Amino acid sequence: MKDRPWFCTTLPPSEFRRPSAYTRKNGEVPIQTGATVTGFAEYTNCEENCLVKLDPDIPYEVGSALACGFISGFGAVINRCKVKMGDSVLVFGCGGVGLSAIQGARLCGSYPIVAIDLVDSKLTLAKRVGASHTFNPKYCDVTAEVKKLLGFGADHTIVATAGKNIKRQAIDMTAPYGQVCFIGHSTKEQEMLYDVSAMELLTGMRLTGSVMGVVTLRRDLPRYMQLYKAGLIDIDCMLTNRYSLEQINEAFENAEHGGALKNVVVIDPD
Repeated sequence: MKDRPWFCTTLPPSEFRRPSAYTRKNGEVPIQTGATVTGFAEYTNCEENCLVKLDPDIPYEVGSALACGFISGFGAVINRCKVKMGDSVLVFGCGGVGLSAIQGARLCGSYPIVAIDLVDSKLTLAKRVGASHTFNPKYCDVTAEVKKLLGFGADHTIVATAGKNIKRQAIDMTAPYGQVCFIGHSTKEQEMLYDVSAMELLTGMRLTGSVMGVVTLRRDLPRYMQLYKAGLIDIDCMLTNRYSLEQINEAFENAEHGGALKNVVVIDPD
């Protein structure tokens, strides 16, 4: 046992074939719990050892964001990259995951913390949660600006978005001894890492990835809840809109068109 629950290699093939009752309705009909999440369901069966108790002082909306998008960005900085005080951090993409990465960098004592996004309002929010510098590619050559600011490049580059050329840009903006961490989902056409030379890797640059922030939920979520209660992390600023279950299609449309950081579907318990 290596304490790496975020990297369970047997999960996908066994997800719907477990003998335990919690994957069955009345012991017969399979209950499909897509990605083990059962998102947007009013009820679900779950094994006790997979649960983390939500602090009663934390709203459900905050808890839902804390245990998904937040841990993906925050954990990538804290657990995967192991950012240290004084390290420079560059974040591509200022959605909920990217903003969470920025908050992780701030708590680590990073400087500068540089945020890149195409939406000005997201860059404004990035400043609010900890970015020291922001750049919009629509108005400047971000590679040149980052190199002017950081010299050799960033110690740590977090890629929290997808795009055909972003991976190559991230490598170009990272110091020869730094690391690039990919946490943004890509389409099949965007997956290729373009022109990564052996020389770039021989200098010590590391390319890595992070799944769900490399967290152990039962260990880490209680810590993150305490950070929230102490006002050290801001989740509320990322909760853009709230929808009822009947409005779920509107929520998806809004997210698809870039109109939201994090939409929350609220199911009335009554």
